[in-house]
Amino acid sequence: MDCHGKGCAKPKTVTFYTDCVKQLIKFDKIRAALLDRIDEAMVADYIKWRTSQTRHYALRKKNGKA
Repeated sequence: MDCHGKGCAKPKTVTFYTDCVKQLIKFDKIRAALLDRIDEAMVADYIKWRTSQTRHYALRKKNGKA
């Protein structure tokens, strides 16, 4: 299903999960791994890497635009 926020029942949900996946694929080990090869150690490595990243905040207006 090609939704990407247009004509969807919940476009903000689509945006949320799209942003989450973008963060996951920035981590090389997860990007290169097959799903059945992602284990607790890899998740722990991701958490350690993700918490060390600088956070970027965007102020959003009421209409959802930055």
